[in-house]
Amino acid sequence: MPRPRASSHPLLLLALAFLLCPLSALAAKLSEAFETPYNLSASRILPPELLSGPHHRVEEQVENDGYMNTYRVRSRYGPYRVVSTALLAVRVREFEAMAAMDKVAGGEQFGKSVLEGGESVLKGVANLVTSPVETLESAASGVGKLFARAEEGISGSPPSNHEDSTGAKLTGFASTRRALAVAFGVDPYTTNEPLRKRLSDLAAAGYTGQLTSMGLKALIPGGVGLAVSGVSSVNWLGEVDLAQPPSDLRMKNRADLERLKTPSGPATAFMDNREYTPTQQTLTVRALSAMGGPGGLDVFLRLAASTENQDQALFRTRMARMYAGYARKVDALKGFVALGRLAGAKAASGRLVLCFPLDHLCWTPDVARLATDIEAGRERVGAGPVELWVTGTVSQKVRSLFAARGWTVHEKAGKELLDEDF
Repeated sequence: MPRPRASSHPLLLLALAFLLCPLSALAAKLSEAFETPYNLSASRILPPELLSGPHHRVEEQVENDGYMNTYRVRSRYGPYRVVSTALLAVRVREFEAMAAMDKVAGGEQFGKSVLEGGESVLKGVANLVTSPVETLESAASGVGKLFARAEEGISGSPPSNHEDSTGAKLTGFASTRRALAVAFGVDPYTTNEPLRKRLSDLAAAGYTGQLTSMGLKALIPGGVGLAVSGVSSVNWLGEVDLAQPPSDLRMKNRADLERLKTPSGPATAFMDNREYTPTQQTLTVRALSAMGGPGGLDVFLRLAASTENQDQALFRTRMARMYAGYARKVDALKGFVALGRLAGAKAASGRLVLCFPLDHLCWTPDVARLATDIEAGRERVGAGPVELWVTGTVSQKVRSLFAARGWTVHEKAGKELLDEDF
């Protein structure tokens, strides 16, 4: 009797594998193959006003780390690396303000730059013009760490890393600078270094009497306040009185947290985190105050206090505002629950609500683990089905796998929850 050929053994083993392993389980394994984050096309995901304008152009290739987009922007003020679509919208507004500032100052003293052949030229700029946290080391955002990883100060919280020096505060220079920022419709605590320099230069001129208030109003397009056509990205600035000194904002924020009866430990830890700008901190506290008094605010604050960089600070601030928008427009929130380093909320309907300000979510090992943890957390708190709200989009795989778990996914939620137009 002839012996079977050795070459037939692999086929025999494969046949046995199919017989021994349930087809449904094998199909599930194949369907859950992880995605490698991929590049996106700027022209396909951005509205025209963010894609390009008189002072900037976004490069076509957009890097995504599975959570946030990283945009490369060529501008009249140098090249920028911008993490998140939300921050890109802010930068576009700031480019308009910088152009107006250059007109006010005569332009020459701030330097000239032009867009030629798709390349940005700016004297004295050897590397990307970025904020200290916008490094060139990696396209990965700081937000990804929140998905990968599951001492209290004195009564007067320390200043953030984004405020003027003590000397500037004492001379009155800082108040002049804040007034200019308000007039131009930008955040005085911006992380945009070229804008910060322009604000400081104009403030120095104004403080020494070279630029009168009336002269400034006459030169700013539209008087006081800068209107940028088609971009409502920074309407949230109107929620904060940016003319107030940051110490006054902190004092009010502490009082608001006390009024919400948040435990002093998490509240102080959040207030003492220097990664948040005064604006971000104030917006977060206002969002918490607008949620209708859900339980577990200490949970949200404890997680917010762990913020390590500006990517995460912006993410946490927008998350708070999304939950406030949900409470105002969709359903009341009963209380927050910790899901690793992220905050979920149980709604009055019983659903577990996840408001994540993400650009594009891919199915990665970290997301798979988080989904498992979320299901466990949902059962622990006795919540119903999961609702995921993201300001951007999710991949088809994420959409189908979450649907198989009974989750509801709401994409482009910034329009509904934050009144954004991108």
